[in-house]
Amino acid sequence: MDKKIALYNALKLRHEAQMTEAYATLAVYFETSVGIGEHPQIIDEMSKQLEKLANAEDCLACLEKNFKSNVIGT
Repeated sequence: MDKKIALYNALKLRHEAQMTEAYATLAVYFETSVGIGEHPQIIDEMSKQLEKLANAEDCLACLEKNFKSNVIGT
């Protein structure tokens, strides 16, 4: 595999993983927020996860917009 394609794919996968992690964490908060005693500031924690999700989405969109056609060729 071409090195630049490998680097592009690694960066893409990193941000997709960050999106998945933040989404999963938010889903847990929405479904079981009453039972999470170690996080008394649930809204603050959820907001942090939402920011992580939004940042990862923005980074992924930026990567694809600016580099996909140059690296992948499509």
